Amino acid sequence: MDKKNTSKPDEGGVKAPTHKHETEGNSGVKRKILTANEIKKRLKAKSWLIDCSAPYINKMFNLLDNQNIILFLTDTEGCILHIVSSEAVSEVLTGKYIIPGSYPPQSTILYSSIEEALKTLNEATSEGSDSLLDDKQGQWISWTSLLLVTSSHAVGTLTLYLPKGVATKTLYAVYSQTVNCIKQEVSFYEEKQQAIKLKEQQLNLFNRYAQADLVIDRSGHINLASDVACSLLGIDKNDIERKSIEKFIPSWESITYLDGKWVEVENREVFLTNVENSGFYLLNSKAIMRTQSKFDEQIYTLRSMKQVLNEANKYIGNTAYVHFDDIIGASVPLKRMLKEAKTIAKADLPVMLLGEKHTGRETLAQAIHSHSQRSLFGFVRVDVGALSGEGVEEALWGYNENHKPHLKRLPKPGAFEFANGGTLYINEIGLLPKLVQDKIFDVMQTQKVKRLGSDRHTTIDVRIICSSSFDLSHKIEANEFRIDLFYTLSTASLRVPPLRERRADIAMLMSHYMGIKSRELGMKPVDIPKKISLILKRYEWPENFKEMIELTERIIRDKGKMFKSFKNERDFKKRNLYLEQLKEVESIVSVEEHERELIIRAYHAFNGSISKASRALGISRNTLYLKLKKYGVDA
Repeated sequence: MDKKNTSKPDEGGVKAPTHKHETEGNSGVKRKILTANEIKKRLKAKSWLIDCSAPYINKMFNLLDNQNIILFLTDTEGCILHIVSSEAVSEVLTGKYIIPGSYPPQSTILYSSIEEALKTLNEATSEGSDSLLDDKQGQWISWTSLLLVTSSHAVGTLTLYLPKGVATKTLYAVYSQTVNCIKQEVSFYEEKQQAIKLKEQQLNLFNRYAQADLVIDRSGHINLASDVACSLLGIDKNDIERKSIEKFIPSWESITYLDGKWVEVENREVFLTNVENSGFYLLNSKAIMRTQSKFDEQIYTLRSMKQVLNEANKYIGNTAYVHFDDIIGASVPLKRMLKEAKTIAKADLPVMLLGEKHTGRETLAQAIHSHSQRSLFGFVRVDVGALSGEGVEEALWGYNENHKPHLKRLPKPGAFEFANGGTLYINEIGLLPKLVQDKIFDVMQTQKVKRLGSDRHTTIDVRIICSSSFDLSHKIEANEFRIDLFYTLSTASLRVPPLRERRADIAMLMSHYMGIKSRELGMKPVDIPKKISLILKRYEWPENFKEMIELTERIIRDKGKMFKSFKNERDFKKRNLYLEQLKEVESIVSVEEHERELIIRAYHAFNGSISKASRALGISRNTLYLKLKKYGVDA
């Protein structure tokens, strides 16, 4: 067969397009014989190119029906991927083994034109390079075009094989348009694949972190969501593009998209709706650029307040430091209580701790928390006795900016939210006002809390451990404590023994606190004589651990001198124990001292006026004068 290159067809006949570059390099048809498995793999690997090209090739063939044309699609090695022809021609080609997965026979102009086109691959421009060849008799033409996506990136070739008699300018125009359409389709496909790849990379990055990451567009549509985000929002990751962020954050636009521009936010508290774990979440957003000089999307990072507050707990002291092994003592009452407490800790039930003041109820509550499945979350304390009625509500439920707006306070989570996932310890539960009791009972029934000043409920998961230093039955009888709340809180209950029931532990406990207090004071510990140990063991310890710790500190400061200056056990107790009573006696001021203070205060209050001061005190001017002189005040 003769080979020749001609220009584009004109009214008088057909001419091949002129090559724009010289052929260089070893590019061309890499002819080789493929096995059945290799053919199958090759066609599967190039199925995307077939899918992009076939609709346009088929459309061209249908448009030029009865023209006896054949269209060949190959990859960049010249391997045939797809053939479109009439049934009669298809049978002939099959008989000559010219089928998908094969290479054109070298003796044909089909082979030569494809090779000629592929040889220009190294220097081809985005305009492409075509090859037009005819056979020796001039009856057939093979027209091949490179499928160039960019100036240096080709994906294959398209060859039009046809009788020379039907080659016209119009047919060439249709063929050229088909090639351009395939190039454009491939370009769209590769851009889409690149976008998918970038999304996969971004998603892999998102999934490295235990937080909910989303990518949303200007319309609020979710374009990408991490696994954590899908789980949080309850959406299928394969059905993301149908979802809008507005369903979950109704106010998203006013927060991050104002006046047609993205607004980046940092640690903004938002309320998540239409999800199983509805409540407050911390939002961070960052605008990202998809197209040149234009921020098309924004990354949303959502962290549940449960997670955020649990991290905060570590820095604000809402943690349990005590384990069961840290509780000192070997007495029978203590062992019995600890055995029961360990069982209760695993049960994840509300617990009521009953016992006198300063017996270590909070210490036991911490140990129960540390031994439970909630140990990785916070242990939050609320002391009812130290708060007013409204103060208790604010401490437990928190508030937002609408609660007492005149105070201009920032929103604050309450103890229930800080304890979410963990344990809430309420000391002196019996002092709760009736209204607060009602609200706690409601929380325990619904597992939802609402900040003061808010109408939004947050779902929580909290274990309540409460304590009381007095018998609540009297409060219940007087209708001052809800009986249903009592029974709910007392699902599991423990009595904490006072020190007088733990006499076998006294020496061990004194030694423990001696070591702690000596380190705190920077002084040497003092050895307690055996005689004193026996006295302390027999002592009733009315103030329990509080009294023991204070006595230990006094012994260290006194350097043990108190052990030498007493007549008998009774004298030692009178001198050194009953500390609360001693404090009360020491606080008593003499009548004379009280009179001196009143007189001097009145004298200075009236700027040294004897007449006014005496009238205010109800004594004569002369008496006041004498008193001032007695107390050393110049009048």
